[in-house]
Amino acid sequence: MVDFSKIVDYFKSTPIPQNMLNRGQLVLNNFLKPIQNLFEQKNVPQKPWTESQIEFLLQTLSNMDTDKDDKASRVGEREARIASSLHLKTSAGFCHGVGRSGFLTAPQPKAPGGSIMYELSNYLALNFLKKFGLPNVKKAIVVPLCTGMSFSVMFRCFTSG
Repeated sequence: MVDFSKIVDYFKSTPIPQNMLNRGQLVLNNFLKPIQNLFEQKNVPQKPWTESQIEFLLQTLSNMDTDKDDKASRVGEREARIASSLHLKTSAGFCHGVGRSGFLTAPQPKAPGGSIMYELSNYLALNFLKKFGLPNVKKAIVVPLCTGMSFSVMFRCFTSG
């Protein structure tokens, strides 16, 4: 397992000067710090992230899901499969749904990374609600909606009563 906070230790006995290694470690640590803050604080970041940081987090969490395990036998009607590289890109590599057996907030056994992402999404939704004037809200969940349901909810807002 690579510990990114100590990556330079792997190269101490190489011709790369220590000051260069230290500088590289500093840059890497600065890149990873917002992700660490998100995990620790579970709040909306004060400073915007770069696209690279967002992609790194999504790719890392996506790689935790069992459909990425090259040693696993991916058999079964519920196993995540993607045939299109476009779909893989637009889903950020997340192939499993959320919830389990009727419980929307339950962790998905084959998707530890997706479950972490869902948990973070719920924390961020709660943080947003509190910041926008609902300080007494205790819990929030993000509910995925299909396109048809989204349109139905949106059009329902336009009706009276």
